[in-house]
Amino acid sequence: MNDETHPVRPAPPAGAPAGPPRPAGSLWRHVALIRHWATFIGILGVLVAISQWKAEWVNTNMSEATAQGMAWIMTLLGEQGTAKGVRVGSNVCRFTIIGECTAYYPLAIYVAAILAFPSPWLRRILGIVAGVPLLLLINQVRLVSLCYIHRSFPEHFEVIHIVVWQSLIIFFTVLVWILWVLTIARRP
Repeated sequence: MNDETHPVRPAPPAGAPAGPPRPAGSLWRHVALIRHWATFIGILGVLVAISQWKAEWVNTNMSEATAQGMAWIMTLLGEQGTAKGVRVGSNVCRFTIIGECTAYYPLAIYVAAILAFPSPWLRRILGIVAGVPLLLLINQVRLVSLCYIHRSFPEHFEVIHIVVWQSLIIFFTVLVWILWVLTIARRP
């Protein structure tokens, strides 16, 4: 054996990955990212499956709780809010709260994103404890604002309800998650 044909490779620097180098564009560079996305999609799938399996709980109990919260806020605003089951009434409007009016699905997205993110468990729990009430409050603001929009601008109600607020709810869900990542999850 000749040393010229079989050169000895120097030891890799400290902290360098062991083994042969992988091509720059290889899938291996993204394995962690793919694993986190798969975890997110898996958790979200489980939460959505629970909502379908326990549809009565999501569609009734969460709708009733949302209606109670909305009635309470309307009363605070001086609008004599009342709730009976999933029906909300006030001086401003009358609504029936259905499962999609609750914050269940934005909360499912948020919780799945928190649990899939690589962070210590205590920080994940803090993110859920802080973010869930905030998203529930944002949903209540959405519903109360829809009451006033329905009264003042009924011709714009459907667009604001379906397009504007649905987009804003997703935006706020992602924003709360980003705030968690920046302030709690990545804190040294």
